[in-house]
Amino acid sequence: MSNIPEKLWPDKWWMKDKWRKFFPKISDDEYKSSFHLLEEIFDEDWYKLLGKQSYHHPLVKNILMRESAYDVDSMLYLAQLINTLKDTIGFGRVLEDYKVISRAYSAHQEMVLCSGLKSQYYTVDFIPPKPKKGPTPDIICSKNGKEFVVECKYINEVEKENWFDNYRLHYGRILNEVPTGDLALLFINHIGEIDITRYINEDGSLLSPYLAALINTFPIANEIYRHYYSFGKPFISEIEGVGIVGLIPTTKTFFSSVGLPENDSRHLIRRLFGNGVKKAVRQINASGLPGIAVIFQAYPPDRLYMQRKFNELVNDSPDKYDNLIGVLVLQAQNILKYIHPNWIENKNCKYSLHEFDLDDAFKQLFDI
Repeated sequence: MSNIPEKLWPDKWWMKDKWRKFFPKISDDEYKSSFHLLEEIFDEDWYKLLGKQSYHHPLVKNILMRESAYDVDSMLYLAQLINTLKDTIGFGRVLEDYKVISRAYSAHQEMVLCSGLKSQYYTVDFIPPKPKKGPTPDIICSKNGKEFVVECKYINEVEKENWFDNYRLHYGRILNEVPTGDLALLFINHIGEIDITRYINEDGSLLSPYLAALINTFPIANEIYRHYYSFGKPFISEIEGVGIVGLIPTTKTFFSSVGLPENDSRHLIRRLFGNGVKKAVRQINASGLPGIAVIFQAYPPDRLYMQRKFNELVNDSPDKYDNLIGVLVLQAQNILKYIHPNWIENKNCKYSLHEFDLDDAFKQLFDI
């Protein structure tokens, strides 16, 4: 992405009253110390090492992509996770993984799971990798004397995901740069999932993500300009086939909100899901303990396909899956769209969630 800022932390926009007021339950000291912690760990030297790909890191996106309460909340949550887990065995490895773009999402997933399981009174440790002993799972958990492991996999297709990541970044930045005065921007996306194959050139290369975003945001920006400069008043209107756009008075419960497009992932997930489960099972089996595979993906899940593919894997090699209790599928969330986690049970496993009190824990943590 061009025009990458030289500094990560120069403009502490989250300290402005317009964003601070969304978090009244957090004391000023806690609010300031949370951001101080992040600035200390993810300093300017770390930012420089990311280079031209820095915008692919989730924390950099929160800081530099836009100003929103959603991004403040994400950063506060990251600081909370670090404070909760800082004394956990093996956490240093996870924090270092989070600093690397290619491993950041998977590391964040590990932090979320560990923090959640700790809140349900499990003893949780991160397992340091042991290259000479082969693959190992990420997390070991115990409760009431019973142990199990968790292996996390973040599945993606790098080239296409990077393109779509840049497309979303440009999409959001273009709309957030449209003048709105004191009003808050609302955009509810009706476009649906984007089929990335529509943007492949004749030579097989992908169209510039900036150009694609510019083309697709033009009718939205044009509608905002038309109303803002003609009337300067709040409005809501619908653009057929695009979505609902409007300018709304800012309140304590509403701030600018842009519904970003989602990726139509069906052609990717059908290959990547199976590979992720296979790799996770190898690492769970290496531990000799029962375990859970957690698949974290950047695409909307295809529940029926995943269940069918999982059954095929187990039926083809039932012995390999004896220790796999099941697969928990989590998706990266769009600010306006909550995707419910999916649990796929291995009915051929000799262990169950109930045996480790995980049925109650998952109910509390994921409502499944």
